[in-house]
Amino acid sequence: MSDTREETLRVLISAGELSGDQHATRLLHALRAQRGDAVVFRGMGGDCLRDAGMEILVDAKKAGALNGFNIPLIIWKSLGAFFTMVLALLRWKPHVVVIIDYPDFNLRLARFAHLFGIPVVYFIPPKVWAWRSKRVSVMKNTIKKIALIFPFEKEFYQSKGYQSAVYVGHPFVDTVEEELQHAGDRESFLREHGLNPDQQVVLVMPGSRPAEVARHLPIMIESMRSLRKTHEALQAMIVVAPSLTDEFVKEKVPSEPWLQVTRVPSLTAMKHCDVGLLKTGTCNLEAAFVGLPFVSLYTGPWLAQVIVRTFVKLKEYSLVNIIRTGTVRELIQEEATPQHVHEELDALMTNEDYRNRQLQGLTDVINQLQAYDDHPRFSDCATASERAAVLVDETGSSRIGAQGVYQRLGNYLRPHRAQFLAAMLCMVLYGASDGFVPFLVKHILDGVFADKNTELLSILPMLLLVFAVVRGLVDFGQQFLMSRLGHCIVQDMRNAINKHLLTLSPGYFVHRSSAEMLSRFTSDVILVRTLLTNSFSSVIRDTIRIVALLCAAVYLDPFLALLAFVVLPVGLWPVYKFGKRMRKLSKRGQDAIGSLSAIVQEGILGLRVVKIFGREQYEQERFEKENEHLHRTFVKSELIRALTGPINELLGMGAIAGVILYGGYSVING
Repeated sequence: MSDTREETLRVLISAGELSGDQHATRLLHALRAQRGDAVVFRGMGGDCLRDAGMEILVDAKKAGALNGFNIPLIIWKSLGAFFTMVLALLRWKPHVVVIIDYPDFNLRLARFAHLFGIPVVYFIPPKVWAWRSKRVSVMKNTIKKIALIFPFEKEFYQSKGYQSAVYVGHPFVDTVEEELQHAGDRESFLREHGLNPDQQVVLVMPGSRPAEVARHLPIMIESMRSLRKTHEALQAMIVVAPSLTDEFVKEKVPSEPWLQVTRVPSLTAMKHCDVGLLKTGTCNLEAAFVGLPFVSLYTGPWLAQVIVRTFVKLKEYSLVNIIRTGTVRELIQEEATPQHVHEELDALMTNEDYRNRQLQGLTDVINQLQAYDDHPRFSDCATASERAAVLVDETGSSRIGAQGVYQRLGNYLRPHRAQFLAAMLCMVLYGASDGFVPFLVKHILDGVFADKNTELLSILPMLLLVFAVVRGLVDFGQQFLMSRLGHCIVQDMRNAINKHLLTLSPGYFVHRSSAEMLSRFTSDVILVRTLLTNSFSSVIRDTIRIVALLCAAVYLDPFLALLAFVVLPVGLWPVYKFGKRMRKLSKRGQDAIGSLSAIVQEGILGLRVVKIFGREQYEQERFEKENEHLHRTFVKSELIRALTGPINELLGMGAIAGVILYGGYSVING
């Protein structure tokens, strides 16, 4: 880890909304605190990220969270922002991409990042547990890690087959204490806003958009008037969102002395009020943090009701109730009447037991939001942003580490570079010789069999023998030299591993089994040799072979060559899918071999203890379970390996059938 953390980590951030810009800024600061100057940031963001020192490629205020009715302009700006971010993936080659909320844009960006082999971390993912759960299938294929902000989300993702989601806690926890420090005292605050601090105050938050305020505010005010018949000294404070104009507020809010309007931060108002009447939304979580008992209310147009009831699979809609069911009373749609609001507020104001039960529920919600998953590096983190930064750091560092593997392999190759270059020359000649075969076949068929050229007949056998000797020599050279090179590197690696082990402290060996370390000397270094002798040489040799054959095809028949280019992706698709699956199974198999070896070693060394305590059956079951896991992994590998041949054979025969069909018609037509 230390080697990778010394390199500069390149992070591309995509935050398309105001809240995302703020969350991304806290994440940026957390990453800098963890890595110092060894991290650089670029991407899409707003003023917060710009002030924090990120290089802004796309201004989120202009391209993110677009709305309105100028659809062509919205599409044009969104496409421009998207292409700018995709170009950053190609040109800058970040080690990790961090996407925050803004799912429609960010999930598409994640697909391109995955296509380019760049890992993606999603911080504050969309609420797929509420609706559009099919997005999880996209996330499984494109997102490396997800930093969750709700405690129940992990179980949902796991039920959908996504295992790399980590609960880091809720970002509100990071900021609520800081904001409340500037709230002041209750008496000064209420007197400043024309309210009596000795009387109860109801906080009213009708929403942030004019349409929803127009629906909610009449119900809320009517319920307040009704409640004042039994609570004559009742006062109300309406918190107005910044998005609402003064003219709109004057039109919708009646001028009455017991009803005051303010634009202060919602947390400040919540701290000094006695009970809340809140529109369902994020403000419900804020009330839970402050400890404000409240009623949740929401009404929508009939079309929205139909859509919600059809697609949203929730029985409760307030976030506090989703975390802990039944925490607060929700008045949704037809239940959102002044009478129901009156009854619920009255209960919270007069029934102490009822109020305390709700406050206890809100406390439980906060405790869950302050929790987080167990992780070795989370113990040093105080906030959700810092824990998310750990995931980003690990994901980006693993990519740096993967690149470092090839660099270290190059270091092992340097002492044997003459042998490697000779093997490469043999590979090039062997692959290029395949391009010569079609010309030999053409001359044999056309010159000898069709034209009955006796002079050519006397030359071709000698030419074929020379060709076979040269091809055989370079084939021998590339196979022997690469195999010998692989064994030389294995020897060097074993020497290096042993030298490194001798420098380690005794404490290192206390927490690691000798069987696991022995597997590094045996099976793991053999995989490196396989990488060189089989995988690497095959890639070089077969790439040259394909280029040579395509050049021959274009020369002999351009139309048929063009057809081959069209059909080629069909043949590459199963190779890609099977190869990806085989890599995962191979890694899993190596881990299983190490675990099985460790169990065997523990059983042998601790046999006396096993006998004394009668744990033979337990040890046998543990071994059988791990052995079964290893067996299933290898069987799956063999299944994929067995399928690869028939599928490629079928595709090959299809290609041959097409060539025969095309060639036959070509001959018939002269």
